[in-house]
Amino acid sequence: MLYRHVLLTIIAFIACAVYAGVECSDDRCQEDQLKSSLLSWYEEWRRGFQVDYITINDVRESYDFIVIGAGVGGSVVAHRLAMHESHPSVLLLEAGGKHNTSGLHAQVTPTLVQTNQLTDIDWQYKSEPSDGHCCDWYNDGQLAMPRGKVTGGSGVLNYMMWVRGHRADWDELMNVDAWKWEDVLPFFKRTESLHAYDGFRSRLQDVRGYDGPIIVNSANELKSDESIFEESAIAACEAEGIPYLAFGQNNGDNVGIAYTEMNVDDNG
Repeated sequence: MLYRHVLLTIIAFIACAVYAGVECSDDRCQEDQLKSSLLSWYEEWRRGFQVDYITINDVRESYDFIVIGAGVGGSVVAHRLAMHESHPSVLLLEAGGKHNTSGLHAQVTPTLVQTNQLTDIDWQYKSEPSDGHCCDWYNDGQLAMPRGKVTGGSGVLNYMMWVRGHRADWDELMNVDAWKWEDVLPFFKRTESLHAYDGFRSRLQDVRGYDGPIIVNSANELKSDESIFEESAIAACEAEGIPYLAFGQNNGDNVGIAYTEMNVDDNG
């Protein structure tokens, strides 16, 4: 499939270039037609990845599988089921509406993600009022807990951070057989493809994955070389006895300061 997309891209560029050269006599005209042709081709290509949405009137009487919630997890489960060789029928249900993927809409522009929170695509949950703890001074001691009410779920609202949670949270707070840290660790490893901390794979391979479908990067690998704020923040924390986690916060113990790991590729 990847080779097909690459081939189509090359063909589109060639076709657009030829078309622009024939119809236009100046560079501006050629550039405008090239952009228009590329946009038209991109929209046609993208349609191959869109979901067929149905209304309640189109629902059949029975399905082989029904998945509740079209968030990140539910969408993956539904896709894996639908792609099985037995070709089962799968119904994916979502309480919210469609994910808006048009242009530079806030739902597809990472830097605008916060504007999606506390809107109609957010369940708008809040934490219990806090007395003497985090945010007890703000907004009645409550903290907004954004959860996606939209196809794509909380992946539409979050900052693409990759956080597994602390080992103790799994072992003590969960306190459920087969859901302890050592139980879920193999699945974490199978899920991710770590693209950070070059040269330390042998040290990290017991807790990190390198062959999974989801790319994980460190903000340290993506930031500008001229940026010095992060180093200053780390130095200030270390001066106060807060440890620096050189290999990120996903190795079992995330108490300390670290560069955030994110679900983004090497180009950010």
